[in-house]
Amino acid sequence: MVESVRVTLQKRFKESRAVELTLPATDYALLDAMDQIGAASASDTTMQISGGEVNLSTEMSICLEHEHDIIPVNALLRKVNDLDSKQYVAFRGALKEEAGHVPLQRVYDIASSVDGNGIFLDIRNDEQLGRHLIEAGLVPEIEGMTDAQIRLLDVERLGRERREAVGGFYVIGVDERPGGYMERKPNIRSAPPLPTVLPKRPDYVFLVNIAPMPRDLGMPSRNPIPVKFPTTSEKLMEALGSFGLTGLRGAMAAVIDGPLDCVKHHIYMDEEIAELNDFARLVEPMLEDEKLGKLRALAEVTGARSIPQLTEAAGRLDEYELDTDVRNTKEVGEKMLGSILTTSQIKLLHPSIDVCGFAEDMMALKNYALTAYGVLHRRDEGPIMGEEAPSEDITQTCAPQMGGMSFG
Repeated sequence: MVESVRVTLQKRFKESRAVELTLPATDYALLDAMDQIGAASASDTTMQISGGEVNLSTEMSICLEHEHDIIPVNALLRKVNDLDSKQYVAFRGALKEEAGHVPLQRVYDIASSVDGNGIFLDIRNDEQLGRHLIEAGLVPEIEGMTDAQIRLLDVERLGRERREAVGGFYVIGVDERPGGYMERKPNIRSAPPLPTVLPKRPDYVFLVNIAPMPRDLGMPSRNPIPVKFPTTSEKLMEALGSFGLTGLRGAMAAVIDGPLDCVKHHIYMDEEIAELNDFARLVEPMLEDEKLGKLRALAEVTGARSIPQLTEAAGRLDEYELDTDVRNTKEVGEKMLGSILTTSQIKLLHPSIDVCGFAEDMMALKNYALTAYGVLHRRDEGPIMGEEAPSEDITQTCAPQMGGMSFG
């Protein structure tokens, strides 16, 4: 991503409820962040750009510095990051011409209007421009000249005269951002209004990139094919067949979006891909009820990440309760105090009570676990993990496998 930023999302009027995420974010990542802070709508939140992990161009930084609504900012960053290199150079050039702070909708209009015409990548000055014009055969006056005569030309002057004649200018490439020479300004058209409301839940459980395993490290990687899980055997075989595979053997997959972030920390190979598809079918009915929150919380507490661990956890959800009304120790303590004291007693004793310490002691006593999604506990108030140890070694499965690759 050429434009990205780390932000802190808070629930309005409850600043203690906050979560950090990187924009642009997927729809599931946005919905998950909302779940973590207990916000029902985007208007119930406020956003602040974090101090670090900012990867914005100067032009975008100026446009976003006073923005606090996550939905339009995220949509804009998605649009910008979908531009190809030439379109992106045209976008930055057009945005720079606007000068200073530009309203988000205007920035979106620009990003929706640019094309790659009149853009010459990686040309930084008039001399490079002149040489490019000669090599590309764009200087008809030198037709018929020998190579020796061409070498005597003032290529810098050629480039300068061309730039001044058409009103071209340079866009400086910085870090991973492409730069180049821009010869034609885009005709800015009005784009549809930026969204302001939360996106609907995607029409998949997991969006999975599928590709063949490289036969050796020196081979160039093949572009993966995104497949929506759960999927049918026919659609899965169609994707595999495009790589010349007749089955799952020799295939690998990575989750690039979904309601459970923990499954993104693994490269699935061969038959593991079928296990992931079966797990997607298991999770699908949970998307509309409280079981998804329980599964997220249980995975957070137990460290479950492999499909067998998560499948086992999904089968035990009826053993647990999740209180989504509380998201931090202060809220836990206040709710617990409210169950044993009257409002007047709490008001009288509050200055003398260590609310957070009280909450921590009570949670330890009752085997409660505070998670990003609320307080999780077993109905029988036994240990969260139960009497038996997990079926797999969590210390082995928690670490991202194969370097955390996502191949795409």
